Amino acid sequence: MNLNTQINIITISFTIGFLFSLTYNLIYKLLHNKHILIKIISHLLFIILFAYIYFKCLQKYCFGIFHIYSLLLLIFGFFIESSISKLIENKLKK
Repeated sequence: MNLNTQINIITISFTIGFLFSLTYNLIYKLLHNKHILIKIISHLLFIILFAYIYFKCLQKYCFGIFHIYSLLLLIFGFFIESSISKLIENKLKK
């Protein structure tokens, strides 16, 4: 695997993880609804949509190559966005 493909994997994984966390925070109320059926359906659709987007991006830009570090960067992007949103929320409260 060449360097260009590795950089693409890293960029896509981090970006999708960041967007996943951002979208999750934006539609939090829909995902945590009182009605169990709405909750299950919204979680399934949300996860299937982001998995489809992630693997289509990997297929298009990285020739479908998936490594363990792409999963780690996906998780890292999720946590970076969560910490940034908490910092912004704390700044706005003060």
